[in-house]
Amino acid sequence: MNFNHFPAREKFSPLRAFIYKASRASKKVGVKNHIHKVYFQGANFRRFKFHKPPNQTHKAAKKIYDFRLNHSLIAQMTKLKLLLGQWLANMTRKLKNNFYIYLAALFTVLVLLDASVFGVGLNMRDRAFDFMVKYRVIQPQADPDIMIVDINEASLHAFAKEFGSWPWSRQVMGEFVENIQAQKPKAIVFDVLFSDADIFRPEGDEYFNEVISNADNTFFPILRLDISQDSESKLKFTQIPGLKLKDDSGNQDATFAAILPHFEGAIKANRLGTHNVYPDIDGIVREYRIYHDDYGWVLPSLPLVVGDYVQMNSFPYAPIPKNMLINWRGKPFSYQYVPFSDVFTDLTSKVKKRPQNEFTNKIVIIGSTAPGLFDIKATAMDKQFPGVEILATAIDNVKHRRLFKSVARQNALYFVKFIADFAHHLGVLPQYGPRPI
Repeated sequence: MNFNHFPAREKFSPLRAFIYKASRASKKVGVKNHIHKVYFQGANFRRFKFHKPPNQTHKAAKKIYDFRLNHSLIAQMTKLKLLLGQWLANMTRKLKNNFYIYLAALFTVLVLLDASVFGVGLNMRDRAFDFMVKYRVIQPQADPDIMIVDINEASLHAFAKEFGSWPWSRQVMGEFVENIQAQKPKAIVFDVLFSDADIFRPEGDEYFNEVISNADNTFFPILRLDISQDSESKLKFTQIPGLKLKDDSGNQDATFAAILPHFEGAIKANRLGTHNVYPDIDGIVREYRIYHDDYGWVLPSLPLVVGDYVQMNSFPYAPIPKNMLINWRGKPFSYQYVPFSDVFTDLTSKVKKRPQNEFTNKIVIIGSTAPGLFDIKATAMDKQFPGVEILATAIDNVKHRRLFKSVARQNALYFVKFIADFAHHLGVLPQYGPRPI
C-alpha cells in the first residue's frame, strides 16, 4: 500500500494524514475505531510527531491506543470522585448538622478498631516525637565539658597482647583513675558494671579498690533488676549509703533486686546510681528512668547523682519527672570521644604527647562503643546509638535542666477544646461554659 498518495477529492491536513495512515496500518490490532474516536476528541494528541515514516505508523497507532486507555481510566476515576462528592453533599443536606456527629462517631469507631485490632496508629505520638526531635531546626549542642573515654574496637585490639581479651585486669582501670586525677577532672563516671571479683587476678582488684577508696569523684552504676525478683533478694535499701525514705510510710526492711559494684570503695553515699535503659514497646529508647520509687524509697539514677554533684544541689526530685524524655543533642558521636588505649598509653608514659589539661574540670565517662560488648541501642536519632552516649546525654539533660516535659494530657485537653469550638461554630453543639445572666 502506497501511503504517499491520497484521494484527490480530499485535502488532508498533516494530522488527518497521520490518522488515515495509522488507521489503515492498524487493522490487524483492531484499533481503527479508537483512532477515529481519539481524532475527533480534538487536538489532544498534537504533541506527537505526526510526520512519521510508513514503517513507524503501526507503533504510533499503538501509542494512541494506549494513551486512549489511560485517558479512559482517568475519566472513570474523575467520575467516581464526582459521584462520591455528590453523595457526601446529599448526605450533608439530608442529615443537616447531624452529619458531623455521625462522622465523629464513625471516626471514633475506626479509632477503637485500630487500637484493639489493626494497630495502624500504634505509637503515632512517639513517631511524631521522633520526627520532631530528629528534624528540628535548632539542635542543642552537646556539653563540651562531657568527654567519653571509649573502649572501642581499636582499644580492645591494641591491648589484646598485653592485657588479653575483655574484661581486662582491674589494675588497668586503677592506673587510669590514679593517673587522670593529676588533671583534676570534675567527675569520673564508669559505665562499666564491676559485678564480680576477678578470681584469676586478685591483686588487680585490690589495687583498684584502694585507688577508688581514696578518690571522691568516682561514680559507679547499679543495675536494677526486675521488680518481680525483689521478694527473693536479700539486699535492703538501708545497705545503700545516702538513700532516704520518701515519707514515713516507707518500709524500713524492704528488699530490692539489683547488682551493685563488687568493690567496697565504690559503695559511697551519693556516688551510686542506676543506669537502666528501658526501651518503649517498639524497641526505641526515648526516656531515661531518673529514679526508681519503690516501697517508699527513692533510688536515684547515675545521671541524677552526677548532675547533682556537678551543680552542687540537693536531690531535686520534684522538678524532674520520673521518666525523663531525652533531649537528644544530635546523631551518634555528638560528644567528644577519645580512645581509651590512646589516653591510657599517654597517661602512663614518661613523655606526654596529649595536653596535660585535657580532662581538667571535665565529666569523664568511661564506656564502650565496641559492638562486641553489646552496648548499642535503638533511639529516636539512630537505630545504632552507643549506650554510653545515652548516659552522657541524660547527664547533660540533668546538669542543664534542658529536658522535654510530657504534655500529653494538656495536648489532649487542647484537642477536645478545639473539637468543641469547631462543633459550636458549625452549630452542632451549644456554647459551653457559664451561661450569661
